[in-house]
Amino acid sequence: APLLLVFTGILAFSFLIESAGLIVAAAALIGIACLENLRSKPLEVMVIYLVLTGFSALVFVHWFDMRMPLFWWR
Repeated sequence: APLLLVFTGILAFSFLIESAGLIVAAAALIGIACLENLRSKPLEVMVIYLVLTGFSALVFVHWFDMRMPLFWWR
């Protein structure tokens, strides 16, 4: 079951990255992949989300200068 959740999270990320932006796509990916821990350890999942999303935005958008929207309105 955990492998299926990770695969579903990756699919959600790939469908959302262009239309919803990195922030929402990463939330979907981490929320789905960590679904079992989300109920028992929501603070841990939130910290994982903040760290991974912040690091991804820093590396891909700012350092590599990729034209990836961070939010759906950009």
